[in-house]
Amino acid sequence: MGKMLDSNTIAALNAASKMAYDIAKSKGFYPATSGEMIKKLIEEVDEVAVEIRNFLNGEDHALGEEAADVVITMFAAAYFLLGEGVGQDISDKLKKNAGRPWRHGKG
Repeated sequence: MGKMLDSNTIAALNAASKMAYDIAKSKGFYPATSGEMIKKLIEEVDEVAVEIRNFLNGEDHALGEEAADVVITMFAAAYFLLGEGVGQDISDKLKKNAGRPWRHGKG
């Protein structure tokens, strides 16, 4: 199996990673300690969990927005830590996951 994402998509993900970091930094979230990054991520995942519940219960929800917050938070943290975007990493991981067995062999 070849590349999962084309070079334009990888470049766009890298640009989004940098943009997420630049915005978060301009709002005072970076530089950050590992504890601060983990806390922020947990807060965002908690918010998306609430919106999943709302969605599944047929209630008003902001699932897309909160899911985007999780991705944006991860992009910013990865850029801060790695100093580069994660486009190629996402492509590589998609390829790896595509080749894994059902439920990654865990049931």
